[in-house]
Amino acid sequence: MRKGLIWPLLAVPLLALMPAAQAAALQRVRGAIESVAPDHIIVQDRTGARVNVHLSDPLTVLIVTPLDGSGVRVGRAAAVVVKQARDGSLVAVQVLALPDSLVDGRDGGEIWDLRPDNRMLVGEIASTGRRNGTAELTISGREGTKVVALPADTPVALVQMAARSDLKVGEAVVLVGFISPDGSVSADRVVVSPKATADPTPSG
Repeated sequence: MRKGLIWPLLAVPLLALMPAAQAAALQRVRGAIESVAPDHIIVQDRTGARVNVHLSDPLTVLIVTPLDGSGVRVGRAAAVVVKQARDGSLVAVQVLALPDSLVDGRDGGEIWDLRPDNRMLVGEIASTGRRNGTAELTISGREGTKVVALPADTPVALVQMAARSDLKVGEAVVLVGFISPDGSVSADRVVVSPKATADPTPSG
């Protein structure tokens, strides 16, 4: 499986599983940290705009790093972005290996930056195997049990819990937060990734 992060197609599915009615009040921010204070960070986004991000308390900080195929193993919690093939079967687009603490309550809902033909399965990898020369995963989650084809070039990444201290000047981050009346953004979850500013943001 190809090493690499997931930003070209999905800007961290773990950030924005919020009701659609709230979507108009949300802003997605992706860029580099320009300054850090105890309760906020300034992020320069890829347009050059400076965004004041208030950090909620408690705050969840995550770090996403590339992972090779060995990270796709039975018993591991995962978020799998899938598309439907012409025959109706599911094909993996990306795989995120998750800490167990991120699984409960985070599957389903509205996810920003997924392509229109993609959806997400979150659960435990119940089994692995091969069919017609292609690897397969069986994902057990709230949607039941789903079998997903896993092409050899599917990017895999590892999501790990981090701390406020990992939010440092120069680090690339991605987040979704509520827009305040003064134009600042309030976020309770920030993801750090070296690829967060390098890849194009999908439309939609």
